[in-house]
Amino acid sequence: MVLWTMNISFANEEKNYSYGLQGNNLVFKAVEDATKGGSFRLAVKDGQRGNISVELVDIVSNSSGSKISIPLNSSPFTPFGLVRFTESYPIYEPSDEFQYFDISMSFEEGVSLDRPVLGGLAISLIPENQSAEGIDIASSIVATFAYIPSAGIGSQDYNPAIGLTGPSIERANPDFFPLNLIPNLPFVHNHGELLVEYQLENTGDIFLDTTTEVSVEQLGVVGSQELEVFNQSDTVFLVPGQKSNKEVEIAPRNSQGNLLGLGIYRLTTTATGEMGDQIATNTANQQTLIVFPWKQSVLVLALIFVFRRRIARAFNWLLGYVKALRDFRYSNTVNPAKDRTPKPVTARVFQPTPQPISRPDPEANQTFQARVTTTPSLRIKPSQSPPRPLYPYWYEPPKKDNSN
Repeated sequence: MVLWTMNISFANEEKNYSYGLQGNNLVFKAVEDATKGGSFRLAVKDGQRGNISVELVDIVSNSSGSKISIPLNSSPFTPFGLVRFTESYPIYEPSDEFQYFDISMSFEEGVSLDRPVLGGLAISLIPENQSAEGIDIASSIVATFAYIPSAGIGSQDYNPAIGLTGPSIERANPDFFPLNLIPNLPFVHNHGELLVEYQLENTGDIFLDTTTEVSVEQLGVVGSQELEVFNQSDTVFLVPGQKSNKEVEIAPRNSQGNLLGLGIYRLTTTATGEMGDQIATNTANQQTLIVFPWKQSVLVLALIFVFRRRIARAFNWLLGYVKALRDFRYSNTVNPAKDRTPKPVTARVFQPTPQPISRPDPEANQTFQARVTTTPSLRIKPSQSPPRPLYPYWYEPPKKDNSN
């Protein structure tokens, strides 16, 4: 026996009732389980004082693919004359807390269950001052049940088929600015945070218990094996013409975050529909996806193109610096310095040599005039030596003897 949940609506919603239903769908696959039956639990709070009404209905799918209820004995899988259920319940008293009502049903004992059965219980809450005749079955909470015989049904009696649309792959969270300005590519995904959406439809003429499996395998390089990184299954009960939309967020196993790493992956979606052991159908869809940060790469290339001249100048400067550093290291390797300790520099100070005093010859008949001379500058360049005198100051030339 399988339980599952469907979207529900409630009659007289303008009365501000808060409600819910547990065990929305029961599926029986054996006669013993069907005659034993099961139960649904109705939870209600707020609203007005009223009575609980339960009615047996048929279940079909409308044009939009949603499951709806129709009057009894209107479909080929009607539970008319096969099901019993509890019809009387206590009066509902409004309260701020939920009140629970168990609604039980079972198949009649001794009846022949040799065909599929699909039906429901339309549960309505009727205000005390309103008649039950105005209740619309489609606006009630509908608890669905089904019986799938384990034998006696062949695929030649029905045409089971399921359709799988998609899957479409999107990023779970949108890209940040300015990456969100770049349009997405169909098979290359900028980020590994992915959300898979697909639609499953019962396109046959028999209700099916369907199972959809979504798996992701990382394709290895040449010589390496493929690695399955994600697998998830969902089960849903579909009547003929009903559609089911699903969203699956890819969360790799053995990963710290819910995203795929860089690589090439194969996404496989397989849907299988069964009714007992006799009827089965399946369909599958595969597609390849690539996870690579191509938007960031495009942005970096665009920036390089815009600032290409500045980047070229900086690159040339860097090459020059590397070349100078290499030459410096090469020169030290070929001619290493013996002693790089700087030697002290001794300044040489030159003192001027005193000039000899000119002594005139007293015997010579010469007339001397006062002559003023200026002392030459004492600044002597270090590279030049002071002028040497013609003779030492202590030397006195010989006098001429005129006696002869």
